[in-house]
Amino acid sequence: MSTTSDSIPLYLASQKAYIWDPQHAATLRVTHHIGALATGTLPGVAQQNVFLGLPLVVMPEEAVLLIENVVTLTFHSWTAGLGICHFINVPHAYRPPTAQEISAHTSARLEMVHDLQAAALEASEEKKRVFERSRAEGGAGAGKGKRGKGKEGVRATTITEKEEAATDSLFAPPTPRQPPPHAATTTSQAYFSSITSHPHPFTHPWFNPSLPSAIYTSLSLAQQAGVWTYPSTPLERARCAVYRRLWEEGMFMGQGVKFGGEFLVYPGDPLRYHSHFVTTTLPTLSTPIRPLELVAWGRLGTATKKAHLLCCVDMEGASSVSVSAPAASAEEDEREKGQEGGDEKRSRQQQQQVEVIGKGESKPHVQFYSLEWANFG
Repeated sequence: MSTTSDSIPLYLASQKAYIWDPQHAATLRVTHHIGALATGTLPGVAQQNVFLGLPLVVMPEEAVLLIENVVTLTFHSWTAGLGICHFINVPHAYRPPTAQEISAHTSARLEMVHDLQAAALEASEEKKRVFERSRAEGGAGAGKGKRGKGKEGVRATTITEKEEAATDSLFAPPTPRQPPPHAATTTSQAYFSSITSHPHPFTHPWFNPSLPSAIYTSLSLAQQAGVWTYPSTPLERARCAVYRRLWEEGMFMGQGVKFGGEFLVYPGDPLRYHSHFVTTTLPTLSTPIRPLELVAWGRLGTATKKAHLLCCVDMEGASSVSVSAPAASAEEDEREKGQEGGDEKRSRQQQQQVEVIGKGESKPHVQFYSLEWANFG
């Protein structure tokens, strides 16, 4: 029997799915061709727009694909297979903490803040000592001649005064008359930026992602609970069908909003390849297209060195495919007959049927049309 330990958790918060584990992110990228979108940044580092980190935000179409795949079939037994991933609703994964847990967590946090303050103060004092030594070693020779108290001496004095002022205002230790360090104002304390990361059972004992009330192994269960609503419209369902079809062809997909579309289609890992297509989804085969839209898509694709891919979806154009459980061999048949309840077990296995695509949904038919500007006129 499959358990959630066999699949990758997608942590849900405000209708968005996140990946927090680096090993899970690597597995999705290498094994399943799912790159997701890195959004993690570091405090104090301005304008981070090239290499971001965890967490990864999973596109809704990616989340639907990962939850729906796949049914597991093993020889003569059927397993209630999970998808590649399962949902964990983060708000439901918390239990009320005890008073002892709150006290221990608060003490550990204050101790960490005090350690950071002490480290910052020590670093400031060491920097000041190094500067004083360098000035003392160069002061004997610099005092001779006409330049003894020129610009260098004035600048050294100015820098020393500024550093002392900064040290007094930011890193000065609290005096006995002041409040405790954790309650002091920022004018007398070193400034630290606190970033709320994904909770972990080791640091937050009241966070338990394995609670049954927080786990959803199918889209229907998550939608019934109201923690996930995508897809809910014909256009959203069509986008999921387009994503699945391109993914089955071995493509990587990324966000296409910056290029006037929905997905960027890469022939391989986006870290190694440029995207070849930018997609626009038409939810039905009869969806009208204005001529000016064709011109805009063609010129936009040419300007960004990509072909615009029109994806027409027929949600009713294909029938579902079902697979019956395989019949047992003659030897297994005789062996099961000799066991109590063997006939009933074999009968249940032969009656089970599983939908191959989408766990019971029919496979939509998707047509692709590449649109390029011919550079005339």
